[in-house]
Amino acid sequence: MSRILALQQRLATWCKSKPLVARAWIFGSRARGEARDGSDIDIAIELDLTATAGVDDSGGLATWMFETQTWETELSALLPFEVDLEQYIAGQTPSITAALDESSVLAYQKS
Repeated sequence: MSRILALQQRLATWCKSKPLVARAWIFGSRARGEARDGSDIDIAIELDLTATAGVDDSGGLATWMFETQTWETELSALLPFEVDLEQYIAGQTPSITAALDESSVLAYQKS
């Protein structure tokens, strides 16, 4: 099994346990297969805001701020790399959109 496929599977399994996660990508050097020793893993997450209806009126910002530290800790325990977790919001996060367009692997999409 390829290294990226194994990472995708681990991330997808974690995402399935998180109702707030709509989609998740691995991007950057790990997605391109150019990671060096000590490279982190870049993960972008799109929130499912229907899961926060009536609770988060900030467009997901409050939810993201509340969950990020816990998620980074969980993912760091699950994956053998330092985790760089970024929020993706279509049309609102241009630097993350550009990074995903350049090199990314969709690891999870809620059905």
